[in-house]
Amino acid sequence: MSEHTKVSHAANIDKSIINDAVDVVSFGKSSISDLGSLFKAIRDTSEKYSHAHELAGIGCYLSDDWGNSLDNMGEALKERLEGKA
Repeated sequence: MSEHTKVSHAANIDKSIINDAVDVVSFGKSSISDLGSLFKAIRDTSEKYSHAHELAGIGCYLSDDWGNSLDNMGEALKERLEGKA
């Protein structure tokens, strides 16, 4: 195997790994979004100022925060895949 072929093969493997990571991040973001929807439903149906209401509010905040973090990670990975980073 020539040196050029080895480098090309390694680059394809790197792109494949990054592509897989983008898929995992996308799945994680979707799952966090679903969890956020569950927390919102609990918050909306629970009595205001109850423990359930307060905990669901925290869950809403965290799911939004983590979803944004995963979105940023996904964008960074896509930029890396496209060779911009």
